[in-house]
Amino acid sequence: MADPSAHRSLAYRPELDGIRGLAILAVIAQHINLPNTAFAGMVGVNLFFVLSGFLITSLLMAEHDATGRISLRTFYERRIRRLLPALVALLIAVGVLMALQGRLLDYLGPAAVSLFYVGNVAKAMLFDLGYVGHTWSLALEEQFYLIWPAVIIFAPRRWLVPLVLGGIAVSMTMQAALAGDVMAWFRPDTRADAILWGCLIALLRVQVPRIVAVGGAVLLVVVATSWLGAISMSLSSIGSAAVVAGAATLARPLSNRWLVRVGEISYGLYLWHAIPVNLLMPETAAGNVAAMVVAVVASFALAFASERWIEKPFRRARRAAAPVSGFASEPQPAPTSATSTVPST
Repeated sequence: MADPSAHRSLAYRPELDGIRGLAILAVIAQHINLPNTAFAGMVGVNLFFVLSGFLITSLLMAEHDATGRISLRTFYERRIRRLLPALVALLIAVGVLMALQGRLLDYLGPAAVSLFYVGNVAKAMLFDLGYVGHTWSLALEEQFYLIWPAVIIFAPRRWLVPLVLGGIAVSMTMQAALAGDVMAWFRPDTRADAILWGCLIALLRVQVPRIVAVGGAVLLVVVATSWLGAISMSLSSIGSAAVVAGAATLARPLSNRWLVRVGEISYGLYLWHAIPVNLLMPETAAGNVAAMVVAVVASFALAFASERWIEKPFRRARRAAAPVSGFASEPQPAPTSATSTVPST
């Protein structure tokens, strides 16, 4: 018999969208050159990564417990419908912009790298992706999607936690070994720890006390605003894991409707903010506050338009909440019973 608590964990949780909201705001803060946010982007992306590991693992384990199998076709179809249309639209829009600037031929390589989700490897090899450089993080998530479901399907259940712990140890070791190489920040092995922390939380069904979650949030603020040396990235992942594992204890502030709404459009914000941010980079880098405001407003306008005319038309209606990734969710009303939260397959 499937564990009902696993099913309940898949009910829509607005506080997780609240975390997404904070994560994307941290990324944008750094990208518009807001003072004292030099490492906020790293913190925001790691929050997204931890959420991805947590949500995807929870979804896959609940499906396997409930049905005895995992439908890879449904799994990948859901991700394609939710993630690919907006990415393709962004690549086309940036292509038009590059054509207007007479740089279309130079853009074809970055566009292909982004479309095939290998941007993280390309950036680690010093390949300049220009306006679509931020798609490296989407590449890491897609690579995770390709590997992790197979691990859950074929590996004995008792092996999963040791495998994840080993992966975290290897990733953190690589971070320390390559601390002087900024490009190593984009490598799959050096950034895998954050996603794996999320997997671990889901596998162990960990919920930490409120004090631990608050401590994790404080740690993230410190890391976002200060360089703490070679351990900064690892600390960011650990702090993110503490916040996600304790999200239920912080549900009230994280469920603020404005913050949740930002979280709901976080994928579109993450994709589309690159255009105004790059266009206004000379001004924001010089400390022009008006340019910062314009970049933020334009990013939200593009994200709302993307949600309305690109993302929503491709989503399949579902009876229950279906987590998609750290960067994207499909908000649903919370089900009223444990059995109603099993995702449709």
